[in-house]
Amino acid sequence: MSAISIESIVRDIEDKTKSVLSVYPRKKIIFTGKTNDSKSIAIVTPESSLNTADKGLVDFTLIQKNILLEFDIALIIFRLTNGEVFYVNYEELKLFLTE
Repeated sequence: MSAISIESIVRDIEDKTKSVLSVYPRKKIIFTGKTNDSKSIAIVTPESSLNTADKGLVDFTLIQKNILLEFDIALIIFRLTNGEVFYVNYEELKLFLTE
């Protein structure tokens, strides 16, 4: 099984947030826009993988982190290779990240 498409995720977020998202300049997995209530929104959709021990691995960069900090709503959407998708509010996740 492969990861769900980025396009499908973008459509889902657009429907749920009543927004229109577009690709962030020079970034294939970052999308930004405005919601109906004028909040700025950004999503990052890195593909993740599971190793043989069912441990997850994802590449999340400082560039992605810094972009997300600029928006009212910031989501990281983890796309696992087994088809699962996890939507995570960056404000909540960053409490658990180390530098």
